[in-house]
Amino acid sequence: MQSGVLRPERDQLWRMTLLGAVAVCATLDSLGVADVEIKWPNDVRVRGLKICCILPEASWTNDRLTGV
Repeated sequence: MQSGVLRPERDQLWRMTLLGAVAVCATLDSLGVADVEIKWPNDVRVRGLKICCILPEASWTNDRLTGV
């Protein structure tokens, strides 16, 4: 499992799920995995089977976004 911390602008927070799904698909595609697709907004499938789900978690300090 791989984790990372992103620090988007607050109004861009909604894009993190989409970004994660696209990144996983691009990685699998670069490794030669065939039939990779996204079932929007957050499921990644290979040959029609769900292999993962992107569920980002936001961290806040009071009303300040500290990371995703």
